[in-house]
Amino acid sequence: LDMLVPMKCLQQALHTFQNDIH
Repeated sequence: LDMLVPMKCLQQALHTFQNDIH
């Protein structure tokens, strides 16, 4: 059940990372 939180955090970080590159 604790795995859902890090996944959301990772997804958010990924979006920020992609936005930073472009």
